[in-house]
Amino acid sequence: TVLSFTAINLGLSKLDPQAFEIIGKPTLFQFFHYSFSALLFGSIAEITHVRPISEAAFMLEEFAALVLVVILASVLVFVRNDRQVRDLDAVIADLQEEANRAESRIKQTYRLNSIEEARAEIAKLQGIFLNIFEWLSRN
Repeated sequence: TVLSFTAINLGLSKLDPQAFEIIGKPTLFQFFHYSFSALLFGSIAEITHVRPISEAAFMLEEFAALVLVVILASVLVFVRNDRQVRDLDAVIADLQEEANRAESRIKQTYRLNSIEEARAEIAKLQGIFLNIFEWLSRN
């Protein structure tokens, strides 16, 4: 962008020497510096846009800078979100693996065929314990 606008501004200066107010002899580096400053929403003392065509080029360069900032911000947000999604997927996979290992240990330890069978056994135990507590509270 800076190089393109350097060429555009230098060309405007050659086509219309009154388009810019230039201190000293215009050089390629001065126009590069002018374009770089315009990209950062600044200006330099050596070159000032005077005519509408040079002012339009300056405004177009500032607009291009704004577009570049928006594009950069969008890319950064996308990359950040993508990384977070990958991290969450890894956490989910780890949790699923740990849950499978826990299920396997429960099945082996209590000689059960499935988690549903374990839930049914727990429900039975809860019922038994409730009956015991009820009986103890009466006595």
